[in-house]
Amino acid sequence: MAYKSDDVSEKESSAKHWASYAGDCPCVNRVLASRNTKLWTVFKFINALLRAFGQVIFCNNPISGLFVLIAVIVAQPCAALGGLLSGIVAVIAALLLEQHKEEVAAGRTASNSVLLGIVTLALARTQTYDIGLGPKLWVSIIFASVFCVYVSIALTSLLFSLPRLRLPCLQAPFVITQTLLLFCLLHSAYPDVHHAGTLEHGMHPIQPVESIEPANLTVEISPESLELSTEPPLETTTFIDLNNLEWNKTELFPDVEGIDYEGHHMGKELNWGEVLAGVILSSSRVLSIHSVPSAVLLYFAILIFSPLSASFALIGSIIATVAGVIFSESPEAYHAVYEGSWGCQGLLCAMVIGGIYYVLTWQSAVAACACAFFAAVVRHFIGDPEFMPPSHNAPSRLPLLTLPFVLSALLFLCLTSVGDGFLRPSHLSSPEQQYVDYRETYGKCARGKGKWGSMDSSRHSSHEAKCPLAEPEDV
Repeated sequence: MAYKSDDVSEKESSAKHWASYAGDCPCVNRVLASRNTKLWTVFKFINALLRAFGQVIFCNNPISGLFVLIAVIVAQPCAALGGLLSGIVAVIAALLLEQHKEEVAAGRTASNSVLLGIVTLALARTQTYDIGLGPKLWVSIIFASVFCVYVSIALTSLLFSLPRLRLPCLQAPFVITQTLLLFCLLHSAYPDVHHAGTLEHGMHPIQPVESIEPANLTVEISPESLELSTEPPLETTTFIDLNNLEWNKTELFPDVEGIDYEGHHMGKELNWGEVLAGVILSSSRVLSIHSVPSAVLLYFAILIFSPLSASFALIGSIIATVAGVIFSESPEAYHAVYEGSWGCQGLLCAMVIGGIYYVLTWQSAVAACACAFFAAVVRHFIGDPEFMPPSHNAPSRLPLLTLPFVLSALLFLCLTSVGDGFLRPSHLSSPEQQYVDYRETYGKCARGKGKWGSMDSSRHSSHEAKCPLAEPEDV
């Protein structure tokens, strides 16, 4: 019996040891809170920067943030450099603007700027945008990162001031700032794109031809010179050649790194193997990169923060990807499904609703799945210009980013209930920790009053208020 008790105690100690690194990584917070020297200020800054990388996928954990940074380096090192630059600038700007130190240390203030730096550099080298990596681009990223901090602070104050709701801004500052930045960069790189003489992407406007005085020519035609020709005219042969010309499928649908997609994107039948690859690539699509190793590292980063969040991320990705298959109107539209453009919206929605901004209950779990499907509906309604055929591809076309996720998640975060179906946590943490706090708080109330009371979930404050869970009321 003593042996068994020692075995159980070892398991409990190992579980507690692992819990100190999972979730919000409380061991790092305890160490940094007890150090106030100037040397430790550097480590606090690095902790805030890594947590900002983790908050890109809603993981308040420096270890998860480190894996996010490694995932970006594996796919595009230049994009990782852009994320580091944006994150450093955003953390400094937030400190100069005297924001809450807890919010800055958790990385929430700088997370949208980090995402902006990564996505801007990831899209800059694609064939669709082809923006040069010059000094103008880096200076624009610095100014946009500061502007994104201002937008994040303003939207947080605006949404928090709404009575009874106190909504988070999520990735809305990123969507607004990234759209404006890409619009300015594209029109700066292609100033003549909307010129009347411009025909296609990258072509110069057609110069007007000087008028030529017609010569006075007289031609005598004899009846013997008129002969019927059986050869088609030049215009007809040109159209025949164009019709017989086969499209270059590799240029239309580039291969995704790590998986051989050649010859499958234009197929008439759905390839379920590539649909599964789209589910995996959904996590990397959040950062606008396409790499299977990076996608696996991002899922692992979520798993370190919370196994529940990783489960909801996978479920939401599957729901949105299957919805993308249903909503695809042509075989060419499957390309967006294969690249994870549909799944990334559902992945984020399921994570946010399923245990992060709501305490996990069966009602919030069902709402997370419904929100993932609704995000796919919103994406289908808006459409994604990035996956249009090249004949309609203009340099001024802007990507959809995570706009369907922002709209869907903000709508579902307005849910309330008379009972304990939709409970807002007193402070943001991992879904497991929030559920434990909820059970402990209301378990004491239930033991004191003999039964579970009914409560209005709209009375709960968000994490900024730092208020304890409200007392249940008897019906």
